[in-house]
Amino acid sequence: VSQSRYDRITLKERLSKVDLNKTRYPGMAVAELLQPQDEDELVDLFHEESLIRNRVAYMVMMTRHGGDKSAQAMIDMVKSQKGFFKDPPNDDDHEALHRALFFLGPIAVRSDIARQFLRDACEIECWKLHRQYSVVERVEPHEDRYLAADALTGLALSGLPEAMELITAMKQWDRDRVNPWAGGLSEAAEMFEYSKEPDHWKYLFLTNDEKMKKAMNWRESSAGKEWKAWRRKIRGIE
Repeated sequence: VSQSRYDRITLKERLSKVDLNKTRYPGMAVAELLQPQDEDELVDLFHEESLIRNRVAYMVMMTRHGGDKSAQAMIDMVKSQKGFFKDPPNDDDHEALHRALFFLGPIAVRSDIARQFLRDACEIECWKLHRQYSVVERVEPHEDRYLAADALTGLALSGLPEAMELITAMKQWDRDRVNPWAGGLSEAAEMFEYSKEPDHWKYLFLTNDEKMKKAMNWRESSAGKEWKAWRRKIRGIE
């Protein structure tokens, strides 16, 4: 008989024993505490926070074992945002909103709700339809594409074959159309490579230094160099 959530140590109690900043990606110490049965409590902790920035750690934790419940909570959050976001680099809530799309990727392996949403969310038209908030004037014309790019990167981290099919198809677009996507497609291709690693779920729990090292290794790989050459060609920097 499986333990109920009430006769074991709660996630909140386990988290009190590790260093946790709710606005940051948690480390491997947190990942090791997580169990498949924690999803209900994680979703509760997520909903207790009114600021999106304070949900970041919980959303990353959801990528470990979360399924449909986690996916639905994050999707509802993204779709229901109204109002105005400040300059993105200085607005932690706006940044966290975008990160949510990326975090849905690893969940899509277990959740059809996440997979289908991300597949739709890779299209700019999806955001023209569903985005209810606005951002500063400088970013507003590009925001739908930025959201679509984050959805694509998330889908790529899931490792689902349709992610690479989409990346490959978009790469064939004519130069003017693909130019704004060049960086996003390259990043998505990089994430798809990471998804092939045996413990790829650990990626979001790595330190910034570890992520930087992975990125540098990718750029030095033959695939990374090919993507760099392609980006330069598309942007006319040959």
